[in-house]
Amino acid sequence: MEINIDERWKGWAPDLQIGSIVAEVSVDESSEGLNAELDQLVKEIEGSLPVPAIAKEAAIAAMRKVYRRVGKDPTKYRVSSEALLRRIGRGLGLYRVNNVVEINNYISMKSRCPVCAYDIGKIDADIQFSAAPEGTVYEGIGRGKLNIEFLPVFMDQAGAFGSLTSDSARTCISKETKTILFNLVSVHPHTDMESWIREAAQLLEMYAQGQVKEIKIWDGVWNKIDK
Repeated sequence: MEINIDERWKGWAPDLQIGSIVAEVSVDESSEGLNAELDQLVKEIEGSLPVPAIAKEAAIAAMRKVYRRVGKDPTKYRVSSEALLRRIGRGLGLYRVNNVVEINNYISMKSRCPVCAYDIGKIDADIQFSAAPEGTVYEGIGRGKLNIEFLPVFMDQAGAFGSLTSDSARTCISKETKTILFNLVSVHPHTDMESWIREAAQLLEMYAQGQVKEIKIWDGVWNKIDK
């Protein structure tokens, strides 16, 4: 599946990287093993990352700057990784949905970057990563109608289906999902993308019966990674 990157990202986020996986999966409740890994990571974060420090984490601070650059207030529309860490830091724990969503959250907590997974069967043809046009609204997962104008988004021919703040109900992962597109988005300079995306692939194989079809990383151009 092709993902085209809006040329304006060269100015908005010169250090943009996207790690992308296409995989066949079996969506179910999380196993005991996955829950144990999640619980351990949550415990580590609770003990080491106070809420006031979250916005200063390199990955989150960089994404906040990008939000302002494209015209969105990151204190009102928080990047999903920041919102997740704030929830944990406030002692609210980690909500559980299904094994694929939990793997998203695990990698997001480790990388401090937004992670998104979409049901490929609900995506209409090729994808563009851009900023949502003025006035764009969609049905967010568990959030009703959400104003996503100017937010960094993945779009198909039917419109925006995933922002870095909240994904849409249209392409959400359910027990009927057979194949997913998993995207990790970073805008700060680092050399960890390949290790994070490989770990995500391993977790999908281990805990979602994943059959990885493609792994690639965009850092100015798309590069395929050996499975």
